[in-house]
Amino acid sequence: MGKLNNKTSIVVGSATGIGATTARLMAAEGANVVLADTNFEGAQDVAAEIKETGREALAVRADIADEGDVPQMVARTVEAFGGVDILFNNAAALVPDVIGPDSQTDAASLDLEIWDRTIAVNLRGYLLCMKHVLPEMVKRGRGSIINTSSVASIAAEPVRGAYAVSKAGVNQLSTHIATAYGKRGIRCNAIALGCISTNRLTEKMYKTFMPHLLTPDLGSTENVAHVVVFLASDDAAYVTGQVIQVDGGMLSRFPLSVRASERLQDPKL
Repeated sequence: MGKLNNKTSIVVGSATGIGATTARLMAAEGANVVLADTNFEGAQDVAAEIKETGREALAVRADIADEGDVPQMVARTVEAFGGVDILFNNAAALVPDVIGPDSQTDAASLDLEIWDRTIAVNLRGYLLCMKHVLPEMVKRGRGSIINTSSVASIAAEPVRGAYAVSKAGVNQLSTHIATAYGKRGIRCNAIALGCISTNRLTEKMYKTFMPHLLTPDLGSTENVAHVVVFLASDDAAYVTGQVIQVDGGMLSRFPLSVRASERLQDPKL
């Protein structure tokens, strides 16, 4: 018996990486999965993989920054599977501001096109998805929404300003939805991710992040997917309105202790 049997999930940003891995795991746990992405071919490929396992999947082309695309995405889901139980908002604006810690985008030098696109996808797009999914969840009297956030929403950096602001907004929006819809059976949580090993990870990023983790290695897309499936499932029925850090402990210790803990583990330092 899967954790998500007889449930229907929309995974936004599911053509690659965390979204694709989560869609596969949700299907393995019994869910019907709708894979929404601007990369329609990639979403189709993942949907085909899922169907080969005997599970139900549907690929939909959707840009969540476009309000015309989002209601069509929800309508396709309802038409195919009768409703929506789970929404995993995982899309991200693929602009220089969000690619890595070397993106020099402080407030004085930030290109407003980067700001507008980042907010449009990472915050406004998440709102649009929830706006159009919530009425379907209310009809069923239940639902779980999981929004991808970032440790950048909690601890400041000298760069990636637009990204950090968008993710801080996601945190607050998630707690708002949990507060407004909780009595109607709908839960909403955010996951604040640290550095996750995906195809966007560079060797320089790896070396930058590793000293700050409490774990032996970076997080994997599977690590994230299991947290999302837990939050989507009835196992997490009493978990809502939370921003859960999935960051290998990166933000849990005082920054100056990084070097000291390295010396404890390696006397040569």
